[in-house]
Amino acid sequence: MRSLLVPGCIAVLASAAGCSRPAAGGVAPANGQNALAKSGVESSDTPAALLGQDFPLRSSGDSDRTGWRLTESGYVGTYLRVAREGTVRLALEASGVAGGSAAPRLALVIADESKEFEVGSERAAHELGVVLPAGTYVLRADFENAAPETGRAIVIHQLVVSGAEVLREHVSANALDAANTYIENFRRGAARVKLDGVAPGTRVKVSLDRHAFGFGANIPFAENKLIPEVVPAGSDAERFQRLLLDHFNTVVLSNGGKWIYHEAERDQVQMAYVDRFLQFAAEHDLTARMHTLIWDTEQQPAWVVSTDSKTPGLLTRAHGGDTDAKRDLLEEIDERIDYYVKQRARHYLELDVLNESLHRPRYHQVLGDEGLAELFRRVDAAAKAGGADTRLYLNEYNLLQWSTDPRVPDSAPDPYANWYRRHAEAVLGKGGPMTGLGVQYYADGRSSEEIGENAHSAARILGVLHNLSGVGLHLTLSEFAVNPGNLPPDRGADVLEETLRIAFGTRQVDAFLIWATWANAAQKPPPLSILMDEKNELTPAGIRYEALLKEWDTELEVPVGADGSLEFVGFFGRYALSTSEETRCFTLSKGTREYAVTAAARVAASSAKSGSSLCRSARGQ
Repeated sequence: MRSLLVPGCIAVLASAAGCSRPAAGGVAPANGQNALAKSGVESSDTPAALLGQDFPLRSSGDSDRTGWRLTESGYVGTYLRVAREGTVRLALEASGVAGGSAAPRLALVIADESKEFEVGSERAAHELGVVLPAGTYVLRADFENAAPETGRAIVIHQLVVSGAEVLREHVSANALDAANTYIENFRRGAARVKLDGVAPGTRVKVSLDRHAFGFGANIPFAENKLIPEVVPAGSDAERFQRLLLDHFNTVVLSNGGKWIYHEAERDQVQMAYVDRFLQFAAEHDLTARMHTLIWDTEQQPAWVVSTDSKTPGLLTRAHGGDTDAKRDLLEEIDERIDYYVKQRARHYLELDVLNESLHRPRYHQVLGDEGLAELFRRVDAAAKAGGADTRLYLNEYNLLQWSTDPRVPDSAPDPYANWYRRHAEAVLGKGGPMTGLGVQYYADGRSSEEIGENAHSAARILGVLHNLSGVGLHLTLSEFAVNPGNLPPDRGADVLEETLRIAFGTRQVDAFLIWATWANAAQKPPPLSILMDEKNELTPAGIRYEALLKEWDTELEVPVGADGSLEFVGFFGRYALSTSEETRCFTLSKGTREYAVTAAARVAASSAKSGSSLCRSARGQ
């Protein structure tokens, strides 16, 4: 297998008021001049220029002569194509308007690297040099400290690029190429593994046991039908679990995670299904996600959300201005936080704190940004008191299609979902310890001839995910399905593949969860993205999904070198290293190349049926 550049290798050129830093998940940049001098890679000396108004990705702002003015959070971006591994030099000419006693800040982001600049009032070049493998990339210039009320602004005048071709169209072909380049070079890394006690020349089978990325599915129903402690042979539970465990490493409890199924009667709490779900996830080495703490919907207790004038719920009364009801509501939410979070959060990684906060807005209208930030503070404190470091999310829909601001009736299309970014930043600005954003996508698979600009588009998905990436939080594509309709089955497979490629090919995205996987445990008719039909056969979407998992797998046989080490390039995650005598387990992590896997990580080859179960028994190695 060809040698790959270690992800994150960067060389920084002279810059205007620049401070170099690795983007989240990257490694520290090399010293600029030395890295360039020692790279031994030639780059093109023929520059290409792109005016600010001609950037193909512009999430917000307006034209400013030939430039582009950003006055609120957002970015401009373009695609770059690198013909062969080499140094790409970027010079972004920008000027700024200070406001609120602060100069505007700009970040240049490409692949896993980011560099910040303070932008002065005079037009100046802000420069970056990056060594990149061949492929297609998204270059993003983020306005990092926007505050519209202060008048702070940035004008992007021009980008000059050498070492890469500038692609001037924001189209799905470019978006998918960029995603594939990121997957190939930045979801994988090089490893050099020292195996003490293993003789040079020994052939070692290298098997990816568990992806670092979360490939997930929901466990449906309001009651436990599919994950009993004892699974009868030939049952629906057995068939569902086989599909689940063969294809996913992450699970979310859907209806079973909602308030009405825990406390339909006030103060009468039933959490047996949640506890079985968390137990099941632990038994099978699955990352657990919880959905949802609160939500303004009929799947919440009537004593909370009822709009019946004779027996209005607490939220309804609080929304009408009843301060006593608001106090009681907050006390009940605190009780729910105790049993849902403090007592259980150590068993799950992510939690939707408030679901669909703007599309179902009464909680937000009652609490406001400050109150919502306080809710996040209480949930965070409860998680930490319970010994957990759970990621806390908002979760919304109509982001990747049909995007308009739900707070503004008949608002204009917002193809970059700026409304969600503004909402998240408002809560963060009030000190809310939110750490993630959930992105739902119930895709309408109809063509542009039928639904115009709202048709599914890989380019639009990339544009939105890069806009939300600018907030700096974890992103999870939390609920995915292709809605049923009079469309060919392959359409569901196409939308699934494109969406998953873009998600996996976006640095800030950590997980992708399919909301219905088996037709016998889904709505009728089932989504076009269902993986297994009523006859327990793979659908076109299921076949496509399996092909993607195979494409993104690592299975190699590598000899141990004379120094007792083996070297390989693989997807990040946990690995089983197997010889005829033993298996050892270790985790390949981004930013780390050198590993020593000792006998302490060893499990006898005969002690389990598969590398997966072996490495579960050696977790933490």
